[in-house]
Amino acid sequence: MITIYKNLLDGREFSLHIERDEWAKSPRDWDNLTKMVCFNRNYKLGDNGHGYDFRYLDSWDDLENTLRSNENVVSLEPLYLYDHSGISISTSRQCTWDSSMVGFIYVTKDELVANNFKWSGKDKVPLDNPYIDDNGEVTDEGFEAAKSWIDSELKTYDQYLTGDVYRYVIRDEDDECIDSCSGYFGDDSIEEIKKEFYSLIDHYNKQQDVLDNLEAKRISDYYKSLFN
Repeated sequence: MITIYKNLLDGREFSLHIERDEWAKSPRDWDNLTKMVCFNRNYKLGDNGHGYDFRYLDSWDDLENTLRSNENVVSLEPLYLYDHSGISISTSRQCTWDSSMVGFIYVTKDELVANNFKWSGKDKVPLDNPYIDDNGEVTDEGFEAAKSWIDSELKTYDQYLTGDVYRYVIRDEDDECIDSCSGYFGDDSIEEIKKEFYSLIDHYNKQQDVLDNLEAKRISDYYKSLFN
């Protein structure tokens, strides 16, 4: 746990407590751009309800061919689970003895079509370099986007599996919780949490400045009234 103490202008002390989020929800329950089909006897991995049953497949090659045939796959990577004092997932075998294949992560052409735009305010506008060309074919930019989606979403899922997810609680000097939030993925998010804490302190200090100025004006006006 990381704990940071900070005093307000009025002398009150706030404390920030950052700890691992033991109740983090799987990012595979989010609205993902990739699909992840996994099978493992010891762990429940990947997407729920993908509709495939490994008992009716002959091998991992059979599963890959089935996915490519059924799903109109644009980009696909194998998934390997490293299982040693915790688990980690990646697209390459990390160890000969403790790493084994568990499935595939992939992007479909349908997903590229559905995301072949960008937002301009509240409006959808065409991409400068579209994922799908006028003939309905995937462009180089489309293949690059699919690969980047796989890398990004797999990184987030691995952070979930390795417990690299955080939450914070801010308490006042009476140990009362005044703010909390969870679901921060990755070590980089710790700095983000700290920035939010310092921003909150600045907000309270600015409020205190206003109150102090109002109180000073009230006292000044009171004494002025005594001599008028």
